[in-house]
Amino acid sequence: KRTTLISIARNVPGAYVPAFYSVDYQRDGTIASFHPLEDVPPTVERTYLKDLTHTATCSTILTPDTTFDQTYLVEVGRGCPHGCRFCSAGFIYRPPRFRPISKLAENINQGMSQTQRIGLVGSAVSDLPGIGELCDQYIDDDIRISFSSLRAEKISPELLSALKQSKVKTATIAPDAGSERMRKVINKGISEEAIVAAAEALVANGIPNLKLYFMIGLPTETTDDVDAIIGLCKKIKHGFLKSSRSRKRIGEITVSLNCFVPKPFTPFQWVAMDEVGSLKKKIQKIKNELKKTPNIRIHSDIPRWAYIQALFSRGDRRVADILQLAHTYKGNWAQTFKATSVNPDFYVLRDRHVDERLPWDFIDHGIQKPYLQQEFHRALKALPSPACRVETCSICGVCNQESQNRPA
Repeated sequence: KRTTLISIARNVPGAYVPAFYSVDYQRDGTIASFHPLEDVPPTVERTYLKDLTHTATCSTILTPDTTFDQTYLVEVGRGCPHGCRFCSAGFIYRPPRFRPISKLAENINQGMSQTQRIGLVGSAVSDLPGIGELCDQYIDDDIRISFSSLRAEKISPELLSALKQSKVKTATIAPDAGSERMRKVINKGISEEAIVAAAEALVANGIPNLKLYFMIGLPTETTDDVDAIIGLCKKIKHGFLKSSRSRKRIGEITVSLNCFVPKPFTPFQWVAMDEVGSLKKKIQKIKNELKKTPNIRIHSDIPRWAYIQALFSRGDRRVADILQLAHTYKGNWAQTFKATSVNPDFYVLRDRHVDERLPWDFIDHGIQKPYLQQEFHRALKALPSPACRVETCSICGVCNQESQNRPA
């Protein structure tokens, strides 16, 4: 077994065998060093499919026993160009890669032979070059096309037609933050006007219900930012009602409140998570303010579960002991935290210095750490950054690394 594992660690790109690496800690509990114990690479390089053109990224099994009941899923691309600073997928899957429209059409045609339901999935479906052209190809066919994600400013007439044809009952918009300032902090790049206009357009085109996705506990968040979530929901509700009345059918708005969890390899990997008590108060405040508003429902995270997510998101190998204890106590987290000698707050509620060695620094995603630090400092100043310009810049380092590895 050991010989096989050494061979894998040496020869298989992207393979990591923890037993062949040692971690030393400083007195304050932070990592002092991470180094190999055998003749294996000191860093583990991320491997990924660089060209999606000839790879069929679609369902192979259709069954009613799944969340997407009898839906043929087609992945339109990987990664996202927008660089929202909280989003793991937007950074670890760089560079953004989309499949050609012709190849996607082939997959959709395959799916049409098996079902009427086609689901287009990806981190940035509405950013797919030619998405309108793709939808137009099927405007006269008896199929239902759904989308995993749509940005408010990208909702075009072609997408609205596809949603209308597909008899979609609920569409999701993700403002993520209530205030313009906070959307600049997270680099969301969507204005309040675009969000409200998108909501009205969706309802006007026969989609009766909306779901609004927000995060609470974001870095630099203030009371005014929490109040702005309430205000934005009420503005959307006002436009929602106008569009609904013209169609003589009033649907429902579901507000989804989600606790921000810092993620590795993002500009927010250095920030502490908001405390559980603070998150509870913010959720309750929003609920109290909106509960009297007709046709609005609120779903919210459980902050304690978000705390556990953050623990495993930001922990080092010592957190494995907590995971083993949780298994021993059959998922009783109160008993687990009481029994462990590891302080979970050290991982969850502590700001990291930008020069600290992080548990995941040995993984090379191609993104240069100074770029993430720069984005972190821009966030603290509420300065937005442009979307990813694939292969025309070398700011984050991924495309620059690709050009160095690309044959002449």
